[in-house]
Amino acid sequence: MATYTPNYGLHQWVPEDQFRREDFNQDFQKIDTALAAKADSGSTSSTISSLQSQLSGKASVSALNSLSATVNTKCRVVVGTYTGNGARQDISLGGTPQAVFIFYGATIICAIQDGEPNYEVTLNSTGFTLSGSGSGLTVNSNGNRYKYVALI
Repeated sequence: MATYTPNYGLHQWVPEDQFRREDFNQDFQKIDTALAAKADSGSTSSTISSLQSQLSGKASVSALNSLSATVNTKCRVVVGTYTGNGARQDISLGGTPQAVFIFYGATIICAIQDGEPNYEVTLNSTGFTLSGSGSGLTVNSNGNRYKYVALI
């Protein structure tokens, strides 16, 4: 009397059984079907894993974009130097400053957006403009080297 395996129902022969080609063909068909199902399952698992990785990457990109947007709303500091020329001079900062602090020796001069004009410094959409050398505390005397800190 024939017996079968519990998982796939494959033939199990005992010494008195006769081997029939049809039994082998049925077993091979069952094995082939089971292996194909396992392969599809593995492929699905691999696809799911790949999609989870991509989704995780997109979540990271989304978080990075959100952080970048937040940082862009914050103030940025730009520092630099210029040499006075005694005439009108534009200093480009790559953005609209909210405040500019100019340093020369022990003197600090400040210009603030929407504030009163201050020592021949005018803030504009690209940086700041220095007028020619005037009276009092000038910020553009010919040959003097100035340092600045700008808040954009």
